[in-house]
Amino acid sequence: MRRITTAITCLVLLLSGLAISPAKADDSGLQYVNRTTANGLGSDTVNAVYVVGANVYAATDAGLSISTNGGASFTNYTTANGLGSNNVSGVFVVGNTIYASTTDTTYGYGNPTVGGLSISTNGGTTFTNKNMANGLGSSDVKAVFVDGNTIYAGTSISAKVIATSPVTNMEVNSGIVTLTTSADNGLAVGSIVYVSGVDTTLDGIYSVTAASTTQFSYAKNTPDLGSTSVDPAYGTATLKAPGGLSISTDGGISFTHLNSTVLCGSVTCNSVRGIYASGSNIYLATNNHLAYSTNGGTTFINSPTGEELQNGVYVNGNTVFVATGFGLQYSTNYFATEPAGSGVSAGFADAHVTDVYVNGGTLYASTWGGLGISTDGGATFTNDTTENCLGDDFVTGTFVSGGIIYVATAGGLSISNGLGKGCPKKSLKLSVAFDAGSSKLTAKEKKKLLRAIAKVGKKVTSGTVVGYVQRGSNSANDKKLSAARAKVVARFLADHGIKVRLVASGKGALNSKKTSRKATVVLRYVE
Repeated sequence: MRRITTAITCLVLLLSGLAISPAKADDSGLQYVNRTTANGLGSDTVNAVYVVGANVYAATDAGLSISTNGGASFTNYTTANGLGSNNVSGVFVVGNTIYASTTDTTYGYGNPTVGGLSISTNGGTTFTNKNMANGLGSSDVKAVFVDGNTIYAGTSISAKVIATSPVTNMEVNSGIVTLTTSADNGLAVGSIVYVSGVDTTLDGIYSVTAASTTQFSYAKNTPDLGSTSVDPAYGTATLKAPGGLSISTDGGISFTHLNSTVLCGSVTCNSVRGIYASGSNIYLATNNHLAYSTNGGTTFINSPTGEELQNGVYVNGNTVFVATGFGLQYSTNYFATEPAGSGVSAGFADAHVTDVYVNGGTLYASTWGGLGISTDGGATFTNDTTENCLGDDFVTGTFVSGGIIYVATAGGLSISNGLGKGCPKKSLKLSVAFDAGSSKLTAKEKKKLLRAIAKVGKKVTSGTVVGYVQRGSNSANDKKLSAARAKVVARFLADHGIKVRLVASGKGALNSKKTSRKATVVLRYVE
């Protein structure tokens, strides 16, 4: 589920407990303490965080973890407490009410109640789960936001089949396709329908423009076709969980669902991944640009510019900030014109932005390469990483309360502890030797690594592995071989007990007369 991009000198490694970090940008000078499963988190993979006073809520891949002492320790709540699933994608808290968005971990092929929006009014002891039976667009809930008495749930299109009907006849007239089914198709105007096995030019995903019990129509730019029979053994019309935005004004008892057709006039924005609302203004980060409403959701407009794939949205004054897969973008006119943006050139270590947050004029961008922080409206950023003791460079969300920054990462929940405070003071350094032209660990070097793991393995909070080759070797192969050496060492450490992600890179030939067929390892740890 997680990927990390690279800088020029780094190799991408997507291994369990192992990642490559891009080139280091200037950091903020802040340091962090990291909370993990050792402190009660359900999982070290934290997807979102919310804070109210001393109460810290961490949405993890294995439940909703709640702390009542500022994040020192956590109690984890799961499906045993009524959560829709243990994969919690987001959390929002108002007073004593907790809203947890959970995802459909069966991907639509299991129990249709898996996933949903889970609501607790007793501190998380028990949850009531809301799903499609309550009006949600699907049980795969990606985001939740609450404004006053209105609850917004962002859902994603699901593989869950609601109804499948054999198609027996097709007809095309003036760009309108009309299909006849042999049974009640369950469709209505605006439904998202999957057509397959009818005709190669007519198959696809469409928004229904007209519907009756056994007929429905959709627009398609294709030549006219007279009434033609279809083999019902092959032709099908499938109504699936459509995704979109679901809105409740009665405390979550029931929801009104707005699908992709309403949000952007097509079938292309069926995954709402981020929500921000204030009064009658609603902003949605979707998989097809920003969708926004200025009349409380009666109608929506799909912004014409900006990156299509969006992960999060936040509004500060008249500026809309959107986290995208290609940087942070911002606009003061709803993206009517091409937006301004921030990326690697502004100080990010990685241009993939997973979320955006604003507090007190400071802008926080969660990225695949650390936490970007800007105090000049996004013109420039510092970038905090594992070098500042973040749990991982893969950052998924941020919240600020009482001057303290809470950072959701793939390696735990990281909490700022001031300038220069809280980072590990000790490190173990060692050099791993290789035979000429080889990236294979020898038995001697394996024993060296195992001794290091036995000494500090459970205490390690971050680490680096840098590979080198001998000076004067084949320069065309230098980077490849040095990266392979770093990779094999990092993999060995991960496989034998180092649970944190290690930053690994290949530097090519070392400018030294000494033997450089090696990988250097630095393991940072606390006593």
